[in-house]
This record gives sequence, structure tokens and C-alpha cells, in this order.
Amino acid sequence: MNKHTLSSEQMPPRPNLSRRQCLAFIASGLLAAGCAPASQVPANTGQHASTPTVPALQRGALQPIHVGNAGHIKSLTTLTPESVAVAWSPTGSVLAIGSAENAIQVWDVATLKQLRTLQGHSDRVNRIRWSPDGRLLASASDDGTVRLWDGQRDIPQAVLRGPFASNTVLSVAWSPDSRRLVAGYGNGAVEIWDAATNTGHALLGQQATDLRTKAVWGIAWSPDGKWIISPQYDGILHVWKTESGGLSRTLHADDLPNDVQWRPDGRTFASSSDKGTVQLWEPATFSNRTTLTISGNNGWVYPLAWSPDGRLLAGGYQTGLIQIWDAGTGTGIHTWQGHTDRVWDLAWSPDGRLIASASKDETVRLWGTT
Repeated sequence: MNKHTLSSEQMPPRPNLSRRQCLAFIASGLLAAGCAPASQVPANTGQHASTPTVPALQRGALQPIHVGNAGHIKSLTTLTPESVAVAWSPTGSVLAIGSAENAIQVWDVATLKQLRTLQGHSDRVNRIRWSPDGRLLASASDDGTVRLWDGQRDIPQAVLRGPFASNTVLSVAWSPDSRRLVAGYGNGAVEIWDAATNTGHALLGQQATDLRTKAVWGIAWSPDGKWIISPQYDGILHVWKTESGGLSRTLHADDLPNDVQWRPDGRTFASSSDKGTVQLWEPATFSNRTTLTISGNNGWVYPLAWSPDGRLLAGGYQTGLIQIWDAGTGTGIHTWQGHTDRVWDLAWSPDGRLIASASKDETVRLWGTT
């Protein structure tokens, strides 16, 4: 993120910091302990699993999470890297974890063993995404680059530096055919990259110097490949035509938007907000179909993750809470508190059996039903 210095008069009061302000200040070294009281942040005990329940993680012991059993989701194990992002490989056997310590850890989920660490970034890794074909892993970082890694051999493949290299890269998403990827920047820019030639072109958007005003904290490519949705932290969702690179329309969120995720069948996409709401949008008309809420004051909701069958949607909250909704009815099915601090990322395993969550409490948790 931008390495700027703010005076104490310019800094908002700590209790009112949004997710973007937290990360901006942490990246600037202004909040060494984060945006919560130190008593809420457990010490990092090393890169290992705490009380690993390996038998419970064997696929034969797990059930796919669905409407009928989602109310029985429980924590199966806890990993303790200082994590910001999580992503499952397309096979579901490997979990990649993006670290605040500038690296990516690759874990074998069945054995809960860390296989290797991918190093190359010089700053925080904000998002990681596997290409749908599993050949490449993309990582977006505060160092202003998107790095591509060989997904089979876990070795560096390319470093993508565009005209916005001085700005933090906050989000990344793959095209359905794995040939291209799109990155969202702290200055509000959006850039599409060709994964074969490593060339990119920026989409004409609203670039600004203040990442807390225009930052693209989430980005998503539609399953049919036709659309890219990029929320900016000014209350606007931008809808891009991928072939022409033109801006098709802008959608007004009900509050400052965070993440955006397409339902796997492409018939709906969801956006989250600082208001703590999740809006479901109809892509045929690009209208807001319904708004999902949660009881209580749990702050913003940032990461979203659809179940593979598209029937359930999970959201992670500022308080560490995770909520699952029935996307068809818009009703909340289950709410649980496992993390003691902000949930930075969520990822649903391809077989629907596990949910991985990364939190500012310096843990990654795996959730499921047995």
C-alpha cells in the first residue's frame, strides 16, 4: 500500500477505522498491532497446525456443506501463519496462504503439512488466486506487482509490472479460460493481463492518489467471460465489457463496497459493504435483486465466498464473525464466531466440504461438517 505518513491529527480514531484504513495504516507501519486492542490479537506461535484433527479432514469423513447441514459447521483445525489471503487449488488438495510477511505458503490439506514457501514479493500479499486450469497461481501485493507462479512446480513464472506499479495491488481474478487475469489497484485502476505474453492494458477508470477513496478491494470475472465487476471505495461498482475493455455501466451500492463475487453459474453476483450488508445483483438487468443482512453490530463485511453449487454464500465480518446465507431465499442459516479479529479472506473448497478463513488474529481456520 502507499507508503505515506500521516500525522496523529490526520489519523481517524482507532475504533472507527474501516478495513481499508486499517490495512493502509498497517502497511504504512502506523499501527504495528493492528486496529484492535492488543489483548484481542493472539501471539504468533509459528507456522504449524494447532491440535490438528487430520482424520476429520479426510474427505471420507466430511460432508459437502449444504442448506440442511450448514447450521452444524464447526472449526476442524487452526493454522497459525500471519495470513491475509487464502485460495484452494482446483483439485482442493492444496491450500495457498498469502502472508503479511511477503510470502505465500502452500499447505497439503489432508496431512496439514506446509509443503513450501514461495518468496519474491517485497511487501504484504493481499490476494492469491489459482487459474481455473490449475497451471498458475497469481498473487497481488502491496509491492505494486502481480506475480505468477507455476502451479505444478511452485516456482516463479512471471512478474507483472504495469503503469501502476507504484500503487498497491489489492485484488486479482482469472478469466474462465485461464488465459487472462485482471488486477485492481489502490488508485482505482483496473488492468487486464495476458498470461501467455505477460502484457497488460489498463481500463479507463477513476484513478486517484487516495487508496481509501478509490481502492479496488475486490474484483471478479464473470463465468461466461463477458463481464468484469470492480467495486471502488467510493460507493460505485463498475461493470466492464471484457472484449472491448469499455465501461458498460456503473452501479450504486448501498454503502462503500468491498468484495464482489460471481455465483458459479453466472446468474447472480454479490457485493459486500462497510454497512455490513451483502447485495445480490441480477446481471441480466444489473439491478439489485435483494440485500442480505445480519443481526447485531458486526461492522463491515468484506470477503465473500460462494459454495460450488451456488446455493450458499458466506461472508466474513469485522468482528471475526462468519455468516452463511441461503442465496435462494436470502435468509441467514448460520452465524458463528471462531476468529477473535477481522476476517480478511474466505475460500470454499471445490468439493464443497471445507471453508478456509484468514483473519487478522493471525490464524487460518478450516471449517466443515462431519
